Amino acid sequence: MKQEHISWIVVADGRRCRISASVGPGAPLTTVQEFSQPGLASRDIDADKPGRSFDSAGQGRHGMEPSTDANRTAEKNLAREIALFVGENRKQGAFERLFLVAAPRTLGDLRAMLPKEASGLIAGEIDKDLTNISVHDLPGHLETLLAN
Repeated sequence: MKQEHISWIVVADGRRCRISASVGPGAPLTTVQEFSQPGLASRDIDADKPGRSFDSAGQGRHGMEPSTDANRTAEKNLAREIALFVGENRKQGAFERLFLVAAPRTLGDLRAMLPKEASGLIAGEIDKDLTNISVHDLPGHLETLLAN
């Protein structure tokens, strides 16, 4: 009889993430953890008036722009939170294989931030945002990925 391995499927975009567990092809997915953050526009996050500064030469003053986009920073923070959660659970032996399904930019962030113990277990990736798909319907989108 074929031994079943626990696989984790991370489905994420820049705003939310759902981590599900699977014990094999055809088995229903169970939700392990969900992450989310409020979806605010950059103009709402950076609603305060920008600071003012003197020119380096002369008498002029000008408004300062933020050096980073607040939404992009929030996306990276979420990816870091997911990576830490996955890494800690890997140390505890919670899963044997890892699948990443994420919007392209989020997928890159996760790859960069996952600890080596977890990134070495990546068995497949899909660079597509499937966060709007229910847990019940998700296996239909992942059949070829989970069949390995």
